[in-house]
Amino acid sequence: MRRFSIFIKSNKFNWNVNKIALLIFAILFIAFQFNKNIENQFQDSIYRYIGLIGVMVFIGGTLYKFSRLAKPEKLNGQLVGFLEFKSDSIIIDQVQYSIDEIEKINIINNDFYGKETGSTRGFDSSLSNGIDNHLTLTLKDKRKVSCMFEIYYEKDIRKLDQILITYYSLGKIDFKQLIKILKLKRNEIEDFKKTTSTNSF
Repeated sequence: MRRFSIFIKSNKFNWNVNKIALLIFAILFIAFQFNKNIENQFQDSIYRYIGLIGVMVFIGGTLYKFSRLAKPEKLNGQLVGFLEFKSDSIIIDQVQYSIDEIEKINIINNDFYGKETGSTRGFDSSLSNGIDNHLTLTLKDKRKVSCMFEIYYEKDIRKLDQILITYYSLGKIDFKQLIKILKLKRNEIEDFKKTTSTNSF
């Protein structure tokens, strides 16, 4: 049995440094346009204050980003309960689904804690929190059950090799998806085929 923390995304509006900075810049832009269209003796001073505030926000955001270089982005939700994989069942937050009642298993595991996102993300961290992974079970009664889950270390999913092979041998996962889940390279696929329990490739 292997288990992962389940992530439940919050439906509430989540303030972060990017949204706050964007709001401030929007207010400054509106103030700039308003000041441009109205002549007054303080016009130049207002321009200077707008520019100063803009520079201060940019510097503050940049310092915040550097302070979080080794830290992942904050969670917009909570880690609640566990997703557990067994050879004869899958348990989602203590609700057990027997392998016999599952028609198909779909796993998307492209994320892990600390993964470089490849995006500057404004002033936010460019490291992932590892929760953008998805499990969807299609049951034989046509219901679908899904959840998001956290992968902490990139290779954690490989601890499920034998369990995933069992799912494959039972027809719950196709071979193409299996090698995608396990992140196998081309030169590893042929050797991996030999370890599976069927020859229907």
